[in-house]
Order: sequence, then C-alpha cells, then structure tokens
Amino acid sequence: MKILLICCAALAVLWWQHPEVYRKAGAMVGLTETRQASTGTEALLFVVDRCKPCEQAADLLDERGANFRQVNLDSDADAVQMLEDAGGGNSVPVLVIGDNRLDGFNEQTMLGFVATHQDASVLSDAERRAAAQHFDANGTPRLVMYGTDWCPHCKRARTWMSDSGIDWLDRDPEKDEAAGADFSALGSGGYPTFFVGYQRVQGFDKKSVLAALSQ
Repeated sequence: MKILLICCAALAVLWWQHPEVYRKAGAMVGLTETRQASTGTEALLFVVDRCKPCEQAADLLDERGANFRQVNLDSDADAVQMLEDAGGGNSVPVLVIGDNRLDGFNEQTMLGFVATHQDASVLSDAERRAAAQHFDANGTPRLVMYGTDWCPHCKRARTWMSDSGIDWLDRDPEKDEAAGADFSALGSGGYPTFFVGYQRVQGFDKKSVLAALSQ
C-alpha cells in the first residue's frame, strides 16, 4: 500500500510539473486507435447474379474473415451509382477498399490487395512468413521479383528496372530453395511475379508495378 501511495504521489507531481507528457500520451493512444480503425475499413465487393468469379471472390473473402459487404448490381438500386463513384466499369467482380480498387478475381492477388489495404490477418501464417522478404528491416514494403535466368520477360524487367533506377530484390525460385518455398506458399504463378509488400503483380506490367510502388 505504501508503495502504491508513493507511485500515485509521484504521478501527481509529474502531472503538475509536466502536463504536456500526459497530453502527448493521450494523443499517442488516440493515434493508435485511429490506425487500428483504419485497418478495419469495410471493403465493397461489386457483383452480379450468375457470376462464377463473383461467387469465388465472395467465398474467399468470407473464408479468410475479411470485413466486406457484397453490393449486387442486379438487385441494389444504389449499386450502379456506387460503382460509378468508385471509377465505373462494366466487368465484375470489383473490390473497393477506401480509394483503392481491384478489378477481376485472382485468389492471391485479391488476398494481397486486402492484406495491403485492410488487414493482413486474411493471410495464412505460411503466406505471411513467405511475404516477410517483401519488407525491409523497418517494415517498409519493397519491390521483389520472382524470376529465372531463362525467362525473357524477366530479363526485360531487370533491364527496365535497372535503367529506371528502381531498387528490387531478385529471387530465383529454381536456384534458391528458400525463394522456391516462399513462392510456392504465395501461390506460385508464372514468371516474372512481382510483389511490393503484400501486393502482387503477375507478369511484366510496367504500369502495374509502378502503381504498386506508388502506394
């Protein structure tokens, strides 16, 4: 009891002499809450009836515990305008999280999109471990390319990145056992496959790689 009273007295003196410490502490708590809330932004999945990719996307998001709501363009009177506000388009599914949008359905691409813009818990433990190489020591996303020596598109990509002054980590799943295991855990795919953090870009698409780097 005596120790508790001494601690309370010390805290009271600290508050009286340095009230800014408590203001800063309160601001830090608020900032933490805001950051946590931002990761829970609801995703909108735009779908239509009798659409197999739409069903696959909804099933995947539901299975992985994503925070999302389906918006059916065939039955929701406000859906068309909502999609227009998100950039429009005539193909589905479309997944929107805040100001970010993903068109079409590819399981690993969609998971990476949700992990980036909403919550990384949609990834399995194995997927998160594999993606650890896609971040630097400070936790900042970096560009990683999975490719081989014999792949002509990989060679073109390396030349483009080098000429453009873009830093990247080159991983060859066929020569590096660890890279191969990570690539497999992330769903494999053709060469090259790029990642910026959790975001996936399949194939050598300059515009998509630059877009991923800008986010």
